[in-house]
Amino acid sequence: MKHQDELAIKPVTRLLIQYSVPAIIGMMVNALYNVVDRMFIGSIPGEGPLAITGVGMTMPNSTIILACGAC
Repeated sequence: MKHQDELAIKPVTRLLIQYSVPAIIGMMVNALYNVVDRMFIGSIPGEGPLAITGVGMTMPNSTIILACGAC
């Protein structure tokens, strides 16, 4: 069955779940990665606060670039 036929035949609720669950899982994994990354970077002796500031400054920029690339 082609995707176009599938989208025309299947119920909207099932399609919504089918297509949104992988995206939700991907976003949760990405958020968990960011939290763990910040924990490791913040625990660097002596450089932790400065390094976490650098991550805080660059993370929004990289997220915007990633979002533009996904379009």
